[in-house]
Amino acid sequence: FFFLMIRRPPRSTHCISSAASDVYKRQGDNPKRQHTYILQKYIERPLLINRRKFDIRMFGLLTSVNGLIKGYFYEEGYIRTSCKEYALNNFENKVIHLTNDAVQQKDEEYGKYESGNKLSFNDFQRYLDANYTFLSVDFFRDLLPQIKVFEVVRG
Repeated sequence: FFFLMIRRPPRSTHCISSAASDVYKRQGDNPKRQHTYILQKYIERPLLINRRKFDIRMFGLLTSVNGLIKGYFYEEGYIRTSCKEYALNNFENKVIHLTNDAVQQKDEEYGKYESGNKLSFNDFQRYLDANYTFLSVDFFRDLLPQIKVFEVVRG
């Protein structure tokens, strides 16, 4: 059984590995100190924009006033892109796999394809229309409502 994992520590660099044991070996932390990490399955065949990874960045606010919980979403968001083509055979180059600005802005190709490695939702829709017409996907109709759905679980 083989799958890739990504370790997302609270204040450190990310690690991509093919085995959970490697994740712990590579962290190099003192075993006596306790740390919190999120391990998640790495998506090996993601949807790409021009052969590059991307993520969708949106902002929301969750409030609780007198026990009443409300969620608010800012309608505008953006797409963050990688400036390197996706390749599963190179996990050492974080620019290929991680789209956050702290990683991307250190690369000499940052901003080469999009200003600040960012696309608007409208730009993303144009990309979908040009490259995935057979799917008839509308970002605002089909994807955005799914992103805005969340559950609040009370303990």
